Amino acid sequence: MKIFISHTAADKSVVEPAALALSRAFGRDNVFYDSWSIQPGDGIIDKMNSGLEDCDCFFLFVSERSLTSEMVKMEWQNALMIHAKRGMRFVPVLLDDCKVPAIFLQKRYIDAFRAGMDVAIRQMIDVASGANIYHEEDATFQNLKAYARLSKGSGVDIEVRAEMMMEPISEYAVVLESDSASVTCPGEVFYRSGKGGPIENDRGMKCIPYIVAIDRPTVKGFPFRIRVEDEASISVQGVFHAAGEGRFERVPVVVVMPDDVFHFGADIEVPLDDVCAPGITQEDQLAALNKIMSEALSKSEPHGESNKDNGA
Repeated sequence: MKIFISHTAADKSVVEPAALALSRAFGRDNVFYDSWSIQPGDGIIDKMNSGLEDCDCFFLFVSERSLTSEMVKMEWQNALMIHAKRGMRFVPVLLDDCKVPAIFLQKRYIDAFRAGMDVAIRQMIDVASGANIYHEEDATFQNLKAYARLSKGSGVDIEVRAEMMMEPISEYAVVLESDSASVTCPGEVFYRSGKGGPIENDRGMKCIPYIVAIDRPTVKGFPFRIRVEDEASISVQGVFHAAGEGRFERVPVVVVMPDDVFHFGADIEVPLDDVCAPGITQEDQLAALNKIMSEALSKSEPHGESNKDNGA
């Protein structure tokens, strides 16, 4: 079984876990994926043609971005011709809520946008082999991210965003050190909220989970907003998403340090996992923070000053 994966580089963070899972199931030599199938110095068109000629199953990752890629367009057009000639399997994999071209609608497609990437990967393996031989992959795609924005007052605004796919269940837990916080959902007329019993974090510290939920999915472009207020200092220990009955999964948190509060010259985004992971030393924390801030500030440098320096 020879497999060809067609995608745009802009979707690579979503596509790579699927490519790795397919390579484990069928062998890397049997999966055409640009990251390992095209090496520096190779002719891209020649490699693409070679991969398509040997292909038994063509997976096209369909998104707003991939539909505007000329290279992806060239791949799926050639794949459709091969499909017509010798019956190669042509399987679209839907990544977002884009307008699917009519020519794809006659094909049965895999809906990763609504079903989620884990389900989509299992379906891809099933389509290619007819048997469920899914292997857990090392790379994972985090569809949800929580952006915690510090404010001038006593509050923290958390925005949980769906990066690509829809999350049908919008139930989240914000874990805080304080048991006297107020946790609300601004902009939502109806929402459910509650406070759980004490739990321990990675350092053995007792914390309080605050549960909030609404009856709509979390969709790209329509984030779930949470407001945390407390007279005491606010220390967000984590944000979690309900992944099943009584089961929550951690959501990566990015702390946004706004320029109007800290006066860095730009908003600084600090991924908590990079600086607060279990076992990380204080020296490593400072190094990670310095790197993040240096990169952010260099990007915010006025173009006039950059051009002046480059011309010196």
